[in-house]
Order: sequence, then structure tokens, then C-alpha cells
Amino acid sequence: RGLTPTHSHQRPPRATMPSMAEPDVVASPLEYVHAIFQAAASDASKLESGAGWSTAQKVDEAIARAGGLDRVPALDAVPVEQLRPGTLVRFQGMVQDMWDPEYYLGVYEEVEEATGQSVLRTGKYLDQVEARPGWAVRPPQDPRARGRGGHGIMYGRTPLYVVPVPALSDWAREARASRCPRPHVMSVVRDGGARTGKRSGREEDQEDMDTAHMPPPLPRAVGNDAAAAMDIGAAMGATAKRAAPDLSAGGASLAVGGAGHGLGLGFKYAGSKACVVKVYDEEELAAHAGPLKVSDVVEFLGVLSLEHDGCGDEETHQHAPGMVDERAHRPPSCVVPRLHCLAYRRVGGRPNALVPPAADAAARQALVAEARATVPALRAAAVEALRRATGGDALCAELLLLSALSKVTARDGPDGGAKAVGHLALNLQVPTTPGGALNATIASAVEGALRYLCPVVRGLRVDGTSLNAAAWAPARDVQVTNQIAAAPLQLPPHAILVADETPMAPAQLSERGVANLAALADVAVKQMVPYDFGFYKLDFAVDVALVLVSRGKSLLPGADLLPLPVGEG
Repeated sequence: RGLTPTHSHQRPPRATMPSMAEPDVVASPLEYVHAIFQAAASDASKLESGAGWSTAQKVDEAIARAGGLDRVPALDAVPVEQLRPGTLVRFQGMVQDMWDPEYYLGVYEEVEEATGQSVLRTGKYLDQVEARPGWAVRPPQDPRARGRGGHGIMYGRTPLYVVPVPALSDWAREARASRCPRPHVMSVVRDGGARTGKRSGREEDQEDMDTAHMPPPLPRAVGNDAAAAMDIGAAMGATAKRAAPDLSAGGASLAVGGAGHGLGLGFKYAGSKACVVKVYDEEELAAHAGPLKVSDVVEFLGVLSLEHDGCGDEETHQHAPGMVDERAHRPPSCVVPRLHCLAYRRVGGRPNALVPPAADAAARQALVAEARATVPALRAAAVEALRRATGGDALCAELLLLSALSKVTARDGPDGGAKAVGHLALNLQVPTTPGGALNATIASAVEGALRYLCPVVRGLRVDGTSLNAAAWAPARDVQVTNQIAAAPLQLPPHAILVADETPMAPAQLSERGVANLAALADVAVKQMVPYDFGFYKLDFAVDVALVLVSRGKSLLPGADLLPLPVGEG
């Protein structure tokens, strides 16, 4: 909700061992959520919806007591294999797709098999409902259920497909990683053997501290005739039989904390950094951080899920009817990790880890005051870098800097879709030189200079081959995955797009090529990108600084023409 920040230029408060009365919200967030739920369980009216016992404010306060966000590792900055499932993590990325809302078992009843005693539990922030040893989950359709006041209440949540910020500059990525804490590295165990690798005494002490507040060992799956397990991400009331994973299976596994916490996951992430984020209590979170939409850059805070959900023998999935489509549309967490969102904050389109978040007004004000004295020198250095990149044109360098800082302030025409006002699109016309050396390097030089100055810069080659090759505007794959595929024109707000038309030569454009050129023209004039949802198209407003580099006047309208002189550079 608030995501109370701490920063490297400030000394963060020393993390202290949490009291026995309060679970460690970073190491065991689900225990903390369970404590909040138990406090609300006595009031049936609070259980009618997930918002009735919201956790956002309480979690934010607990994180502040535990040492702030500097103690929370970031999924986008460290390998997922180094993060412990069930702990609190952050993830900063761009919302690429928003899936249909799904229902899950928000409140359910757990029955002790020996005594028949029942207690209420919650499936909030979980992928699956699983019973503790010696207990069983009473299915929602069980006639012994106590009605809406106590058992089988369904809640809703919205899954988002979030990807790392596209076209992020190297310095911005490194700054982000340097300001995120290094997690406790999990050791690799092979064939049930001992851990490999040496650790320092400090690492062992840290492991002992973390192990003391780890979640309990994985419970067995629900074992009754009605259902062996409940997939709470499935349709309302659906149940399916599932055997508990074999925790002693051979092969590589990840040892979590101390003995007894090994989990044979049996998968590799293949370098994927995408994440499925499940957002709860949307109305409350949106009231504090604003509603979410596609292409927003957001930092999420939530519980990491790496369940062994459907990641077994691939041959089984290939022959199971409908399983391939289901896995493509809802990839299991062993392929794409899941984050159950407790809070989020909007980062904006210029994700710069060197600048404190807007929520930390005092830190931002101090940083601005410190930087004002050096702004003239920094601005001169930036203009000089852009001047050299454009062959010595000082005026062009000034305009490039203005273009990078420009943003859409208004939209004219019906429904604001005719023309965008405020952004500065430039068309750099490179001169003809013997051998065409300047033509071949000017676009890459401009892109490189902007990349050193700005956090998000994308280069796009514009010629007949690239126009005909693949869709540039986002499109939903309605045949297989039913997801929006990544596309060059799906960029966060305030990104910079450098389109290089210098390779353009006479070519026959296909239907896709014409559509790509039209989509790029919409960005130049309207600052709109058409999304293709298969059965219809919908324009989404964007705010992207556009720089066109061409040998003559650009094919695209809406950009100011700047002929470049032949000079140094």
C-alpha cells in the first residue's frame, strides 16, 4: 500500500529479531496474514469479502518495524533460484497483460481427523489449499458446511502477466540490482546428498536466524474422497485429485534453510524473468496507489510462490486432453513464478533506482537540492554527448534533449484520439556522404547517447524485411495462449523510441507490413498504439518520445524535420 522505502544514501534502521508474538513478515508473510485472519474470524461480516479484513496497512507497518524494504529481496534483480518460496519479495516490471478475474476459496473449514474439531482458515495469497498433517479440508459442497457465515466463501483476484521493463538501459538495471538486498543463497542438494559449497560463519548465523522464522514444512495434500487437493485458482467450486509431490525424489533439488525443508522442485527457469502477479483487494490498493493498466511500470510486493503444480513428466502433459492449452494460458509457477500481491506502487515510465520514490518526499527534496548546484555542468555534458552523436549539430542536440523530456499534456479531436499535444517528435535527416558512412552510424550513435542518459530507450529498424516479419503492435494469441505477446511498440510511459529508416529500400509490403507502418504512424501523431484482441482492436494511449532517423523526409507524419550538416562525430 505505502511500500515504505529506505535508500542506500540513508542508513536503514537495523533489522531486529521479531518478537515471538508477531511472525516475521519478511520471512513468513503467510503466518502474519493468518494471524490477521484469525483476529477477524470472530466477526462473520468481515469474512464476506477479502476487503473485510484487509492486510495492506498492517503489512506496511510490519515491514517498517522489520527494517523497511531494504530487507526485502527483488525477484527482478536476483535469480529466482536464490529466493525462498513463501517469503516476501518485490518485483518491478511492466504489466504486459491483464487476465480475466478468477475465483478462489477465500474462507474454508479445516477439520481435525481425530477429534472432529473444525477451524476456519483462508486461501488468500495461496495457490492451493492444503491440509495440515492430521487435518482435512471440508469441501465447499459438504452438507455439514456452516453456510456463508463460516465456510466455503469465495473471493476474487485479478492475475497480471508482468515482464521486466523492456528496453531498460544497462546502468538503470545495474542501479536497481545494487540497491536490492542479496538474498540468502539456497544450497543445491543432489540425490538427497549434503549441501555443496562452502559458507562463511556469518552466512550460517544468517541461516539460523532465517530458519527460526520459516514457514512450517509442507503439509500433505488434502486426503478425502471428495478431493485430494483443491486448486484455488480454478473455477469456483472445482476440485481435482492430486497426489502430494515426492519430496525425496532424486535429481537436483533446492535446500531451503535447515534440515527438513528441502523441496524437490525438479525444474529450471531457463532465464525467464516474467512473473504472474495476483492482485487482491483491488479497490483498496487502487485508492492509494491508483488503478493498474497495461504498460504501467509497477513495483509489486508479495508472497513468492514456486509450487510443484503440474511440472512433472512432459509426456503426460502432451497426451492429456486440453492440458497443453491450459498450461499455455495459465503457466504453472515452476515455469513462471507467481507473486501474491500484498501492496504495489506505480514507478512511472522512467524507472531510475538512483532517484528515491515519490512517496519519500523528504529524500527526493534533499536529492534535488543537492543536484541543483551541478545541473548546469550535467546539462552541458548531456548536450555535448548528443552533439557528437548528431555530427556536431548543437541545435539538434538541444532539441533531442527536449524531445527526451517532453510528454503528452493534452489530446485533441474526438475522444482525444486525433492528435497528441506536448510531445516533440523529431525527424533527423542524415546527409548523403561518400560511401554512406554517416548514414550507417547516425541512428546507432543517437540511440547510444540517449541510452546513457535515459533509463528506457528502444531502437527499431524500419525496412521492408522488418516491417513484414512480425507484428509491432501488441496482439493477443487467441489460438494457443490467449495472451498478449510482447511487441516492439508496447513500451512504458516516457520511453524513447529511435526508429532507423536509413536501411529503407524499395520493397513490397505485406498486409502485416502496412499494419506495422500504420501503427508507427499512430504513435508519431496520435500517441496511440492499436492492440489486436483477435475479434476486435482497441487503441491504447501511450506517451513515447519518438526520434526518426532517415536519409530523406520520413515516411511517417507528425515529426519535425531537422536536416543534419556534415560535420564531426
